[in-house]
Amino acid sequence: MKKCISHIILVVVALTISFGVHAQTEKNDLPDSLRFTIRKDYRPVARDAKKILARPEVKHDTASLPKVNYSVLNKTKEITYEAEPLQAAKLSNEPLAKLYNGFVKAGFGNYTMPFLEA
Repeated sequence: MKKCISHIILVVVALTISFGVHAQTEKNDLPDSLRFTIRKDYRPVARDAKKILARPEVKHDTASLPKVNYSVLNKTKEITYEAEPLQAAKLSNEPLAKLYNGFVKAGFGNYTMPFLEA
């Protein structure tokens, strides 16, 4: 009940505050930077279009790749690595969980997705 009353009070306060907010001012309250005087009607003028007659020039340049001669020096490195023997990992004997006959797990989730495990 307290939750419902607090929601109602919150809505009333929000509505009361919103009445004092004005998005626009009156016409006479505009600053001078937003005022302007119209001296004559606007008459748009469209200029005559001129077709561009220039054709693109295609340059056929072929790029020549320089000839490169190189050789790879074969150097072998002596690697001496001896792996140490490892001991096998030991596992502890864990008892299995006891199974019960007739176990059923059911549920109902989001978007009406049922869950059933038997």
